[in-house]
Formats: sequence, C-alpha cells, structure tokens
Amino acid sequence: MTFVGPPPPPATTRPDRLVGGPLLLRLTLFIVMTAPAYMVLEAVGASGSLQQLLALVLLGLWVASAIFGRFRHRDFRHPGRVALMIWITVSFLSYAAMMAGLSGSSTVAERAAADRWLLLLLAGVGLTLSITQSLLTREDVRRAVGWLMAGASVCGVVAVVQFTTQSNPMEMLQPLLIGFENNGSGTPSQPRGAFLRVAGTTMHPIELGVVCSMLLPLSIWWGLYSTSPKIWKRWAPSVLMLAGCAFTVSRSAMLGLAVTAAVMIPHLP
Repeated sequence: MTFVGPPPPPATTRPDRLVGGPLLLRLTLFIVMTAPAYMVLEAVGASGSLQQLLALVLLGLWVASAIFGRFRHRDFRHPGRVALMIWITVSFLSYAAMMAGLSGSSTVAERAAADRWLLLLLAGVGLTLSITQSLLTREDVRRAVGWLMAGASVCGVVAVVQFTTQSNPMEMLQPLLIGFENNGSGTPSQPRGAFLRVAGTTMHPIELGVVCSMLLPLSIWWGLYSTSPKIWKRWAPSVLMLAGCAFTVSRSAMLGLAVTAAVMIPHLP
C-alpha cells in the first residue's frame, strides 16, 4: 500500500518566502526616490548612482537564483515581462542602428550616452524581474508600495522645502554618501516665470513632475487600501505628489495627470 501525502507547496506559496519581497528590493524602491541620481561613484561615472547600482545587484541576484534553480521560469508568467521584452528589443534595435550608421552619424559623446542607456536598461530589467518574481499577492504589493510611498514622501517633502525656502536640503545629504561625488548633472531648481520650480530628489523639475504624476494613482491606491490606522500616513503621499506636480510648473506633469486620470477614473472602485 502506497501512502500519498499532500503535494508540495508551489513555488509561489513557499512558507519561507518573504512577504513584500526581499529586503534589498524594498530598500531599492525606497532609495530610487530618495538618493540623488547625480551623486555617482567616480570610478563608474554617470551610471554609478546608488539606485542604479542596487538595481544591477538585483539583476545579478535574479540571474544567480535562476542558475541555481531557486525558481522555474514557467511558474512566473507576468504581463510586465512582455512589456520588458518590448522595451529591450526596441532599445537593442535602436542601439544597433546607431552603431551601424543606419540612423545617421553619431559622435563619441552620443555613443557613450547610448552605452549608459544600456546600463540603465539592465538596471530596469533587474527591478522588473525582481518585482514580477517576488510580489505575488496583494499583501506583497501593499508592503512594497509602502516602501516606495515612504521614499516618494521624502522626495515630496524635499520639494516643499525647496519651493518654500529656495534652498536645497539635499546638499546636507551629499557628505553622507561616502565615495560618491556630484557629477554636476542635477538641476535642483529653475526659474519659471514668477515661480521657482524645484526638482526634489530627482535630476530636474520636469522629471519630478512626471514622477509625481505617475506615482499619484499608486498613492491613491495606497491611501484606500493601506492597513495603517493613521489617516495622515495613508494620504500624505497623495498630497505630496499633487504638491510636487504643482511645484514643478511643468506641462509634462499636467499631461501625466491627464493620462493617469483617464486610466484611474474608469477603473477605481
């Protein structure tokens, strides 16, 4: 007589799986919004920002996990990976066309920028694969989004301080990033008419506006479904994202808000 026990739990419900994804992933989501991208490792250059380096480490860990059989690819299908493959394919085709001279002549600086784009692409791949691999339930998403909203709130607070005091508090953070240097590519503030539009922790005010408009729907979802009992913790990110859009005085931010509203309003319960 053969005893048939219960089947082993699938990979998506491993009892040792960390809820909310690995700590390194959540920390990267926080640092993406808080660390200034213009602070880079001198040895690496423009691609040596802290958030990009962490994303590349995530990619390396994901590849190592796949090689050593920590998961099976067929068990983790995700529509985000389809978009990822389109992103990779278009980028590689564009890169190949430039190197072959099919898109016109290119300078040394333009080719170097294309190389940096490929490194940034790999960092995006690391984040995308880690997120689609680790965030498998609503609770996973809720916890990971909490880290992202914490970082976004820091960015929003910095933007408020920049706008109201016309100073840059990020200058106090720079000495703490030992080994990193300011490569001069950041624009913390910029006059726009009678206003001083600000960048928060991002590279440029336009970038802040686009980032805030993209994160606003996620912050509203966080406010509705967060388990935090304190209302101000749930809705502070949404208020700060709206403030960030306003403080950038950016048409790109307004277009982003229009797109996010067109997506959110029909689907929000």
